Amino acid sequence: MKKWTIGLVILALISGVGWYLVSPAYAMMQLKDAAQEGDADELDRRVDFASVRSELKVDMKAQMAAKIAEESGNGLAALGGMLAMGMVDNMVDGFINAQTVSRLIENGKMKKSDDATTGQTRETDWAIERHGLDSFRAYPEDAGENPPTMIFTRDGLGWRLTKLDIPMDGLARSQ
Repeated sequence: MKKWTIGLVILALISGVGWYLVSPAYAMMQLKDAAQEGDADELDRRVDFASVRSELKVDMKAQMAAKIAEESGNGLAALGGMLAMGMVDNMVDGFINAQTVSRLIENGKMKKSDDATTGQTRETDWAIERHGLDSFRAYPEDAGENPPTMIFTRDGLGWRLTKLDIPMDGLARSQ
């Protein structure tokens, strides 16, 4: 009986370590497949759009507030920044959807790939960076400095995209 118990404990440890090592790559593969197939229902299961929108609104407003504080001597720039901050909620709500997230997953950026006009598809390779047991980050390997980053949170034994970290300069380039 003792051998069975030790065997089960070893099997559980091996399974746990295997899940820890493989599950983020598997989650990214499932997300990429859903994006490439245009499966909006599967994307909805893998992406917490409400959380992604909420987090992006907070990040954008914080970055805009910092920019406004930098230009405190220019009243007109501050006024423009305040008006822009008022439009962030509606802009993010309209911008973050299955189509734009699919583009990010396929191209590593929010806009259509330059290869889309030629009919060729360029698959983006994503680097994965673990942050403990409950989250990991994925970013395009070839994006250079300050790439857009997808942040996943553990959802049971699976993973769900809960935040996009898009630098303000990266957002301007994506339009």
